[in-house]
Amino acid sequence: MISLFAPSIKMLLLLVFFANFIAIGSLQTAKCYTPDQYPGVCVELKQCEPLYKIRYKVPQTKEDRIFLSLSLCGFRHKQPIVCCSSLKYVNPKNNLIQGKEFIVPQNSLPEPAECSAAHEERIFGGDEAKVDEFPFSALLLYTKVVSDSSAQPEYSYNCGGSLISHNVVLTAAHCVSASILRTSLRNYELRGVRLGEYNLKTNPDCGEGVTEDYICAPKVLDVGIDQQIVHELFNRDKHYDIALLKLSQRVEYSNFIKPICLPFDDIFRNTDNLNFIVTGFGRTEVSDFSDIKLKTNVGAVRNDECEKLLITQDSSKTILSSQLCALGIDTQDSCNGDSGNGLIYVNTRSTHAHWVILGVTSYGPSPCGSEIPGVYTRVSEFIPWIMGKL
Repeated sequence: MISLFAPSIKMLLLLVFFANFIAIGSLQTAKCYTPDQYPGVCVELKQCEPLYKIRYKVPQTKEDRIFLSLSLCGFRHKQPIVCCSSLKYVNPKNNLIQGKEFIVPQNSLPEPAECSAAHEERIFGGDEAKVDEFPFSALLLYTKVVSDSSAQPEYSYNCGGSLISHNVVLTAAHCVSASILRTSLRNYELRGVRLGEYNLKTNPDCGEGVTEDYICAPKVLDVGIDQQIVHELFNRDKHYDIALLKLSQRVEYSNFIKPICLPFDDIFRNTDNLNFIVTGFGRTEVSDFSDIKLKTNVGAVRNDECEKLLITQDSSKTILSSQLCALGIDTQDSCNGDSGNGLIYVNTRSTHAHWVILGVTSYGPSPCGSEIPGVYTRVSEFIPWIMGKL
């Protein structure tokens, strides 16, 4: 029988095992944390589909072997017990993934290794993104409602979003809400989502890549929308400004279309000292700025400080705990992002460094570029709501 774990790291395994202080009798179903720092449960390897796939993957990489080794809880009757993310644990009784506060269909969300990889050394400096950078970015397509069926359709891309699974895009409620759109985009309706876009003036797009000097992407993918889900408590103050779009087809992942991970780890609840990236085409529900995908570095602003600054523009503004604020270098923040697009962060606690979406762009300062922070919906506060809608 082939050993599950490489002999060269047995000492590491022993350290990991004893660090967990798990008694053999209560080993199975004990709580744990995966190497990616996701909450999990100790189960038999065959009950954890992602790790089972890695175990029998051919060929297996060094990263795969290390990830498996660090996932070990121990052994029970000579069978390996592994730490499986609680969102990916397949319950043999009902084949559903058991989460703390929700039950979701199997494989509805990507593994960290499937999420968009982060190349830290390439994200700083310059406003234009690379052709294959931020492949989770989506553009929302709006078409003009006309009474003449023979008229040439008019369309525009006025908001953004982030792909979080094969068929779901996360965006802002104000980009979807019919009542808001009637005011901001008169006679326009949300009709679809564009994925894999870099330059709106070319198709396909070619240029500098993240790791290559010159690459060309496949043609963009335009997808219809089956269901629009706006948060039930969304209001005109842009509180609870979050929505989901269920796509009309399953989207296959590639280097140019790939999901972003959600912030399941509790460490992402406190964002006060973090730095982020805002991506997009500089498009909002009422304006547009760029044909090429942009990126900007921003830093967190404490909610109480943010509210004080916002009140100088509008005395009615309030910032809830379900929101977060950020301000960029040279005061450029959501000026370069889209309404509905992501405020993202590099998760380096994982074997695979990847992007995590911590915020959804809600609104920015007016005028753009002033010393007022941009406001974002705090995604970590809406994980149960998101999971309940999948």
